[in-house]
Order: sequence, then structure tokens, then C-alpha cells
Amino acid sequence: MIELPRIAHVISPLSWRGGEQQAIYLYEELAKLGVYQLILCAKGSATEKYCESHGLRFRSFKKRLNIDPFFARSIGRVCREEKIDIVHPHDSGAHTLCILAADLFSNSCPLVLHRRVDFPISSSWFSRYKYNHSSIKKIICVSEAVKEILQKDIRNKGLLGVVYDGIDVDAFDDPGGGRLRSEFHLDPTIPIVANIAALTQQKDYFTFIDTVEILEKDGVKAAWFAFGEGAQREALEAYSMEKGLQEKIRFAGFRKDIRTIIPEIDVLLFSSETEGLGTTILDCFAAGVAVVSTDAGGIPEIMIHQQTGWMGKVKDPESLAEGVKIALTQPETKKEWIKGAKKRVQLFRRSLTAKKTLDIYQEIKASEKN
Repeated sequence: MIELPRIAHVISPLSWRGGEQQAIYLYEELAKLGVYQLILCAKGSATEKYCESHGLRFRSFKKRLNIDPFFARSIGRVCREEKIDIVHPHDSGAHTLCILAADLFSNSCPLVLHRRVDFPISSSWFSRYKYNHSSIKKIICVSEAVKEILQKDIRNKGLLGVVYDGIDVDAFDDPGGGRLRSEFHLDPTIPIVANIAALTQQKDYFTFIDTVEILEKDGVKAAWFAFGEGAQREALEAYSMEKGLQEKIRFAGFRKDIRTIIPEIDVLLFSSETEGLGTTILDCFAAGVAVVSTDAGGIPEIMIHQQTGWMGKVKDPESLAEGVKIALTQPETKKEWIKGAKKRVQLFRRSLTAKKTLDIYQEIKASEKN
């Protein structure tokens, strides 16, 4: 019987976004396969709260700075105490902490790094150093698009591999209870068109607003929602007001109950200018929500234009508006998109992501023994 590797996942943010959700999905699926795991996270973080409430094995440490040698020392200590075979940092901050643990505190555990964003690494000497560090044995990219971007900066191209993020495909079997319509007192006949993403530059809500403006001028009636929080909220609300849409677009904030809300949405209008993969799209595929999206980053690797939804161009509100119109006015086409998406999403089950990641762990553990 093959001895399974012992894994430490390092998650540094205090907040909860897609990367943290994916790390938890991975932990939960690997646990089903019998893998011993430990999550190392920041005190007071959303990850710590999740681990506490769901009974996940974890250690949390005070995070004083983004580059925190005390946190790094704790990583090394825990790895020795727990006889960890592989450390898996899930974000850039975690990656930095693991490099410090290796260089300053002699942590000899090999690293499996995750890269989920589709923009180049920084040109600083430290970024280039940490991405080419000798402790890294694999860099898991969430799409071919992400892998392609990293090619020029990674000296050992053999370290780069692709494992698509996965989702809980069965999480949306319940069609929802009309919570959103009830909360916002919506006419039951009006369609809901929404984006679900942080209010950041990468998600390009300005194009979302421009798309809504085009549709409103064309007489399209819908309830427009932006679910998410972020640094651009004030600027986006001001832009919405400038366009005369302040009474039309609802900035509804970050929702812990988003899984309950998604099945109520008629169309996801996903306006990202950069996107590693786009698991929100996969969630909507599983929930039976029609998807209209840009073709940013890894999105074309999960979407098939006019088979699983509609793909417009980045920063092209006209092309996105065309897709929304089709989804709202051609019910048979929309039905075919949803049917194709339901089939497509089966390729992105989180259990498949975990199995492929475990294969990587086992390959590394075997090579370290030799």
C-alpha cells in the first residue's frame, strides 16, 4: 500500500475569495481520500473561522506584516512537528512566507505552488527569486492561459503544470427559495442579471456598467445586480451615477448566502478583463444560469461560445449586450446554452481537481525518496 503524503496548506489572506474557497475544496476532497492535512492560516482570518466551524485541522498565527518572519518560523516548526512531506502555498503571500521558512529557518519541505491569476509575475528581483526557488517542485496553474503567461519567467519549464480548479457541482440542486426577489421586492416577471465578483480592476465593472447602459437604452428591462466588495466600490457607484444608472444597478455587497442566490439569477454578466479560470462561471453552469462573459484569460478553456453561453471580447460592452439580449429574448437558445453548460461542468468537479493534485503530491514524494 502506497503511503500518502502529509500536506500543509498555507493560506495567508484575512479575507475570503475564490482562492480560499478552492483551497478548502481541495482539503475537503483530499480528506475523503485519506490524506493527512493541516491548514496554516492567519489569526482572525475568514479561513480560520471556516476551519473552526467545520472541524478542519488547522493552526493559526498572528500575521503582523505581509512579509512576516515570525509566521515563516511557525511554518517551519509545524512542518517538523507534524512530519509534513509537502507544503502547498495557495497565494502569493503564502508563497513568500514559505520561501522565508526555507531560507531563514531551514524548512526543507518541498513546495507545490498554486497560481490562479492570469497576469505576469512582478519584475522585482525578489519575485523572480521566489518563483525560481529550488524548494519549488511544481507550479500548478489553473489554466493553460496562466501557464503560458508564466513560461517566460520560470527557468525550469518542467515545473509548470495545469490542474483546473473544480467546484461542488451538486451544491445547486436546490433551486432556491426566492430570497433575492423577496429581499429587494422585485416584480416576479422581471429577469435578474448579475455579476458576482470583487469590485476590483481585474473584474472590470466599468464594462459591466457600460453594458447595462446599452441595454437600458435599448429598452431591455431587468434587475441589475453587482455582488461583491472591493477597492473600486466608490468609483463604480460614482460612474453608475454619471451614467444615470444609480437607481438601476444595485451594489449588493459580498453575500455569504451567494449559493442560495445564484439559482435565482437569469443571466450572469461576467465582465472580467483578467481571469485565471473563472469558477463563478462554473457555479452558474451547475446552477442552470445562462452565462454571458468576456473571453479573458482562462475563460475560453471552460466556455464554448454559443454552446455553453455567450463570449464577448474584453472591454467590449456591445458584444456583451448582444449576448444578454439573446439570453433574455430567445428562450430556446438560452435553454440550449444551459443544457450544454450542465454537461460541460461535469469536467470540473472538485473531486477531479483533488485526484490530479494528489497525483502530483505522490510523484514529488516518490522523487524525494530517490
